[in-house]
Amino acid sequence: MPQYVLDYSEQPAPVGLVTFHRLDDENVAVSDVRMLLDAGADATLVPRYVAERLNVTLADSTTKGVRLSGYDATESGTIVTRLRMDFNGKKFRGDYAVTDSEVGIIGRSILNRFRLVFDGPRQTWEEAK
Repeated sequence: MPQYVLDYSEQPAPVGLVTFHRLDDENVAVSDVRMLLDAGADATLVPRYVAERLNVTLADSTTKGVRLSGYDATESGTIVTRLRMDFNGKKFRGDYAVTDSEVGIIGRSILNRFRLVFDGPRQTWEEAK
């Protein structure tokens, strides 16, 4: 059962492991990428090291119209890339913002496609069937 970790904040947070693939050659992949499950985030962010290992094109966000806003409402541009992300048995192809953090974020752009149950006291999560 997927777990919570205490590595990224003062409170335990749910994480999932995903695999990212190049779109032009889906045999090229980076597996076991740790991603925070963040229902407060609109977007899904891929760690920069994943994009670099996959040797994919990075585009300035202004060409895609992507801007990120933090919890403190500060806005910034970002770099985006097109990838396939495999998470919890499903495949998602699309544009993902790139983060310099070593951990990515799965936001509502992906989470809204699931019914998830977060069990904070047990520090586990699962997909509700």
